[in-house]
Amino acid sequence: MGQRREAIDLAKEIYFFMKKDKKEYSINRMCKIMKAKYEIVITCLEFLKSVGLIKERKGDKKPIPGRLFSLK
Repeated sequence: MGQRREAIDLAKEIYFFMKKDKKEYSINRMCKIMKAKYEIVITCLEFLKSVGLIKERKGDKKPIPGRLFSLK
């Protein structure tokens, strides 16, 4: 079984990872990097966005543009 993490701990990990790397990431890519489920990652990213630590923009793909997150 995998290790269970709290949402706030995952939010901290996401923030520190993005601070170190300084790139844009999609939600799916962040799920793979953090080894967490989609629902918890989207919750953490929305929380970090509401606090003002990260920003969001729409991707460039035509059929369905993805949501990309990066540091402010």
